[in-house]
Amino acid sequence: MKKSAGLTLVEMLIVVGLLAILLGLGTIVFSGFARKDQIESTAKKIVAVLSEAQAKTLAGYSQGQESSLNFGIHFQTDAYILFSGTSFDPQDQTNQKYVLPSRLEISTIFFPSGNAIFEKITGQVRDFNPGQNLIILTDQAGSQEKRISINKLGVVKIE
Repeated sequence: MKKSAGLTLVEMLIVVGLLAILLGLGTIVFSGFARKDQIESTAKKIVAVLSEAQAKTLAGYSQGQESSLNFGIHFQTDAYILFSGTSFDPQDQTNQKYVLPSRLEISTIFFPSGNAIFEKITGQVRDFNPGQNLIILTDQAGSQEKRISINKLGVVKIE
């Protein structure tokens, strides 16, 4: 008898089927990690922009004007905007807009008029209200959320 070396068609189909199942499971698991990483990195970017606004206010940054300015962040469901002054002006050309990734949104905004503004000299949050110091960043699938809160002194916490 002659022994044949190699794989049969049935064996090849079983191997290809198992690889397809493993690839499918890997894709599902990886997409969950990618969503978690995206919401965490976006929350950290929001914290960094809040810190930038506070630092510019404390440093006396003036954007070419005679006196130093207050800086703040205006929150919208799909973006957050770094602005100068004591109130948000959507027409101001110096505003820096940061658009959220398409899968994320700011589902809850608990700040007066949607703004977190920092005071000159102290760096504290202007018109601070303990009941209005929070935004909630949410994955639109609703599977994850990050709560970003700020205290009167401007210290930001991600939960």
